[in-house]
Amino acid sequence: MRGKVARFPSDLLGADAERFKPIIRESIVGSLAPAAPLIAPGAKIWSVGSCFAVEIAKVLNQRGCTAYESMMQDQWVSAFVLKSIFEWVVDDKEFTNESLKSQFELPGGNGPLKRAMAEVDVMVITLGVSLCWFDAQGQVGIFGIKKPVGMRQTSVAENEQAILETIALIRKVRPELPIVLTLSPVPMNATLTGMPVIPSSTVSKSTLRVALEAIRQRRLDHVYYWPSYEIVNTFAGHIAPAYGADDDPRHVHHNVIEMVVDAFLEYYVHGAAPTSSP
Repeated sequence: MRGKVARFPSDLLGADAERFKPIIRESIVGSLAPAAPLIAPGAKIWSVGSCFAVEIAKVLNQRGCTAYESMMQDQWVSAFVLKSIFEWVVDDKEFTNESLKSQFELPGGNGPLKRAMAEVDVMVITLGVSLCWFDAQGQVGIFGIKKPVGMRQTSVAENEQAILETIALIRKVRPELPIVLTLSPVPMNATLTGMPVIPSSTVSKSTLRVALEAIRQRRLDHVYYWPSYEIVNTFAGHIAPAYGADDDPRHVHHNVIEMVVDAFLEYYVHGAAPTSSP
């Protein structure tokens, strides 16, 4: 008699998602989670960063939160650019890079982002790259550089310092706002360093991950690390296709993003009951 076909799991929702939840709890999140949920259902969340930050915001809104998003093009989502954004929002420091100025200077200047910072219950910051533009004098970043001339891989120490300075800027306005740092699992699209893009992306992500771990080990008040990168890249990618959304091999499938967000809600929102799409 022919037996039932047993297939390799391809759906990360439904029954499979239930099976994976204990693994996410025990082997990925564990002690990285806050001691108790931090925010109430329907909380206002500001998701800052790359295209992955936008996708997280979409699912958070579907799950009943009020999520704002501030997206940057992937090649700009560095700790240095993020620091410059918050220098503009908090200290009113002027942009000097015209392409980014046009992207972030909304009607009303930095007013909408100032209001968002004042109103949100939690901020999720998604970092993307540590391979950055620099000028002829070696100044790293994009803001403040009118004519960037090249790229270089920045160091762990440089990224840690830029993240700490960003947190300090946010603390000027919101001393106790929960800040959740995370790393985008979306690989780089291109590089101009002469190194192949996939190894370059690996070095870029690894540098940021070590910098984020250095921040975590400082045990800063109200600062957390959420393992989006580990859930998608290190875990889901070994179980079923995690990438390839929107016909782009770099983009994360929506069902995997839902898994990331539902796990986040379970740990960060009071009384959250993670739900899966039918």
